[in-house]
Amino acid sequence: MSLGGGDSRAMNDAIERSVQSGATYVVAAGNNGKNAERTSPANSPHAITVSAIADSDGKCGALGPATGRGPDDSLAVCSNFGSVVDIAAPGTNILSTYPNGEYKVLIGTSMAAPYVAGAAALWISDLIDNGIVDVTPREVKDAILNSGIRNEPVKICEDKGYFSNDPDTHFREPLLFVTSLSPPTITGETDIPQPTPQPQQYVLKATDTRNHGSMFTLEVDSPGKLQQEINKLVQGDYDNSQNTTTTIADISSNNTSLIHNVDRAIDSIADMERSFSTANTQTQPSNLVDAEICFNIGWFKICGVVKG
Repeated sequence: MSLGGGDSRAMNDAIERSVQSGATYVVAAGNNGKNAERTSPANSPHAITVSAIADSDGKCGALGPATGRGPDDSLAVCSNFGSVVDIAAPGTNILSTYPNGEYKVLIGTSMAAPYVAGAAALWISDLIDNGIVDVTPREVKDAILNSGIRNEPVKICEDKGYFSNDPDTHFREPLLFVTSLSPPTITGETDIPQPTPQPQQYVLKATDTRNHGSMFTLEVDSPGKLQQEINKLVQGDYDNSQNTTTTIADISSNNTSLIHNVDRAIDSIADMERSFSTANTQTQPSNLVDAEICFNIGWFKICGVVKG
């Protein structure tokens, strides 16, 4: 997707529902040179969000001439950044199709995102060629991110390197590296591991750190139901469900800090669930059960935990 705007819950909800139906989304981070946390669809946790690097010679090592958007092998100065960005790809001086049957050299994250979309399509094609047709969008996202380049030197490279000038020092997104995007290994139908049984309870708690105490507690049997309960809470139309206790009558739908943080907690719980499904089928990793993940934004502390 090559579009962007303000923070849109409607946009992100639509993407989430589409992803749940099996569609993989690759989106541009945006070209405002700012943190993309308030930009939709770049801030959708269910999409693969792509930043753009300046690359003048198609090689690692930062030895090429500078581009109009920064030095060789650096984050393009126009590219958005931040923790919502998943991966980087080349986005300057890209020969692209253009309206009326033309071609033009263009720049931006809209040029970088197609590289990642193409890598995802190749990987899915490899899966289909090997008889695997039920791959999930999360599996596609994990494969793309896990194959990316991380923590490599910028100016020293053999077959791969990294990029410089990322303003976000807390999160360094991987750089797309299609060569390491390996096709699946098929060892025979009888050797394919069966999914590990999932944990049965997911608990989400919100606390007001200004000593106002617990705001609400939810306990359900799947992350999807957790999302449904949260949607009712933030929209102010929640009734006395057995799944929740709350000390306030309404959680304002305008409280975007709380809503955004709840989404992050839900996504972290889903990540925990996926960790179980990829673990050894003989040994359940008990260290993941009851491991609490908390976030702090403003006055709110949001904690999610998987109960075994």
